[in-house]
Amino acid sequence: MWSRQSVPLQLLKDRLCVRFDTLMKSKHRVRTGFGDSDRVFTPPTLIPFQGCGQGNGAGPPIWVAINSILLGMMISKGFGFDFLMLISWAPLLADVCQAAPSPDQSGESIVPKVAKALKWWSNGVRLTGGAIRPDKSFGYLIDFKWNLQQGVWQFRRKQDFKPSLLPKGMSEIVVELDDLDGTPVHLQWLEPDD
Repeated sequence: MWSRQSVPLQLLKDRLCVRFDTLMKSKHRVRTGFGDSDRVFTPPTLIPFQGCGQGNGAGPPIWVAINSILLGMMISKGFGFDFLMLISWAPLLADVCQAAPSPDQSGESIVPKVAKALKWWSNGVRLTGGAIRPDKSFGYLIDFKWNLQQGVWQFRRKQDFKPSLLPKGMSEIVVELDDLDGTPVHLQWLEPDD
């Protein structure tokens, strides 16, 4: 990753490796508004913690560098969409985990694309040393229906999604994430107003 960001190899050897080696082998405490945790976190094995480490001042720019690689991967797989910013006419890439259907597509029809995008993103994060935990994750399938009586658009609720409109082979809306040991876990879907 660092060579893609034009970081000289000697700098990696001299400074960054020492800094990250120290951070990865450190004893960590969690600091909140209530104070420091009593429990100390250390790497559970000889393999040190991965990632840039919580509280590392270099963390935000490191995640920008990592995400630039992940975004490139997602774009190469056909996820995300482009639009033009009207103020400056600059091209932008919208959030890659967002599926932008055409107006004639149903919410049901985009589920496989969302599932595939989420799988790629999750695996990409895992390759960088991170992980997305399914037990801490959830999703919304935002779709609308026209209420003719009230003359307004309304969010579709879970019971409004029709299994008959799902792609062939699917009987319910299911998107899975792999947990830390690689076991697929169903992602929790929330209602639009949850």
